[in-house]
Amino acid sequence: MYSNWEDEIIAGIIDFEKKLQEMSKEKQKHGELLRQYYSQHGQDPETAIPQKAYLEKLGLSYVAERLEKECPYPEWDGPPLWPLNKYLNFRS
Repeated sequence: MYSNWEDEIIAGIIDFEKKLQEMSKEKQKHGELLRQYYSQHGQDPETAIPQKAYLEKLGLSYVAERLEKECPYPEWDGPPLWPLNKYLNFRS
């Protein structure tokens, strides 16, 4: 049999695991809502890059052509593109 403090630790671990599961479900739900939002607003649901048809509809075909040629970040998973202090809203 566990002592009282051991029971509390075990209960805390179980509670923490339940919260992690809930957070995972919320993250999945948020991701799906975000993909729906992007789709409804003419953006690629995975990258949020505006889609060619939508840009053309807005009269921005030159932007669509440039994005097509220079694709900003096809599968970016690296560090920030610039040093953090170069971002406009950066505060140290």
